[in-house]
Amino acid sequence: FRSSAGDNMIRKNLGKSADSVKSDLVYIEEARIKRVFPDTVQIEVTPCEETAVMKSDKGYYLISKGGKILDILENPRSDLLMFEGTEPADGLAAGDKFSSADKEKTRIIYQLINISGSEYAAGISQYDVTDRLNISCLYDNRITVKLGLITEIDYKIKFAYEIITQKIGDKTEGTLTLLSDGASFLDKESLDKNQQTFEMNKQTSVSGETTDTGTDTTVSDIMENRSEEHTSELQS
Repeated sequence: FRSSAGDNMIRKNLGKSADSVKSDLVYIEEARIKRVFPDTVQIEVTPCEETAVMKSDKGYYLISKGGKILDILENPRSDLLMFEGTEPADGLAAGDKFSSADKEKTRIIYQLINISGSEYAAGISQYDVTDRLNISCLYDNRITVKLGLITEIDYKIKFAYEIITQKIGDKTEGTLTLLSDGASFLDKESLDKNQQTFEMNKQTSVSGETTDTGTDTTVSDIMENRSEEHTSELQS
């Protein structure tokens, strides 16, 4: 940090010196400097923990758990949580705290990062916050979970975790949609079939003919009504 040989550290403003350590040394998350009289200054630092990457048009912002930008990468990191649709603020550089041009997205991003260390969020590899009213995540690189609003996100992710680990096969791919009274799961085969049917219906729409999607038999509804249980959890 900015200190020259011969500086009297005992008389320096230690708060500003600590801030200087954090700004000059990108991989330092926190710095504390204290005087130990009569003639010693003690410096304690907390290193940054690489936590997530934020996808953008300029590359991938590598950030720490505290949100400090450590680097801007050309390629994503498969070993770290990735966010899409974050709308990074203008002028961000290494050493800055990451923020979105949308203040509400900034709050959402840090809320999701804060729960990323929990057991039930450990399998999540990616979040998409493009539409902050319809947040989604990718679990175990095979199941897209539609979470909706950020409201009660801890409960939603825990509920999704229970469904995926207890009711869906460990190799099954598909989309899990959380509903107000439960959840609905559509496997990849059904999704592909519905997409094919949709394309066929587009092609035959002129003649007025449509093809039955068959979703009544292919959608696996997980309708455990958790509303009463959830209410009791919130009251306790």
